[in-house]
Amino acid sequence: MFSVPIRTAVLDPATSTYVYGAGGGITWPSDPATENDEVDVKARILTRSRREFDLLETMLLGPEGVRHRTHHLDRLGASAGWWGFPFVRHHAEELLDSLDPADDARRLRLLLSRAGVLRIEHTPLEADAEAVVELAIDHVTMRSDDPFCCHKTTWRRHYDEARARHPGADDVILVNEHEHAVETTIANLAYRVGDRWYTPPLDDGGLAGVGRSIALADGRLTERSIDAAHLATVDELAVVSSLRGWRPARLVERRP
Repeated sequence: MFSVPIRTAVLDPATSTYVYGAGGGITWPSDPATENDEVDVKARILTRSRREFDLLETMLLGPEGVRHRTHHLDRLGASAGWWGFPFVRHHAEELLDSLDPADDARRLRLLLSRAGVLRIEHTPLEADAEAVVELAIDHVTMRSDDPFCCHKTTWRRHYDEARARHPGADDVILVNEHEHAVETTIANLAYRVGDRWYTPPLDDGGLAGVGRSIALADGRLTERSIDAAHLATVDELAVVSSLRGWRPARLVERRP
């Protein structure tokens, strides 16, 4: 019995170099140009730049300290484990303990680098401009297995691009490859049908938001997928986050 490693870098200890093999199965009808393109695709990982990002938790700092602190640290620890970032929880606890309660609400960001370095930033929390959040539905789909949508990080280009496509809306609803509504760029999505409130399941590609998790545990929300096209037919919409809580919403732009 033997195996042939594919797309695997093999270290030569004598020279401290790696050898990475890439190829393809050649058959009689194979096209040389297509086979060459396939090798290029398989080897692209060697030249593709690695995204640099931090893991991130955004929390509310108020007169009583950090809201939902335990939930946020639980999520940060889970993401750190998934990405392989070193995370020492008691260091994060000590960092948060060093903060004085804020008389006015502040936006607190706890960041964890790839090297395991923790830092905090906080700024005044701006007041909501509108009583009802106006939402657009994006026409560019996201992948439900994209880890940058399933974990909270500082890599936000996909969110920024979605917002740029809809400058007239307060926020944008993301849609996955199955045409299911997922979440907005800064909050989880909730919708009411009859007397029940629902939120898209995490399998659809959204973030396990702290406010969402608490609402699920309290029985206020139930997970259920919804086609983006059906959002116009629900009885009520809302956006949910740990930072700003539960806010009513409405559609102002639908998909073309």
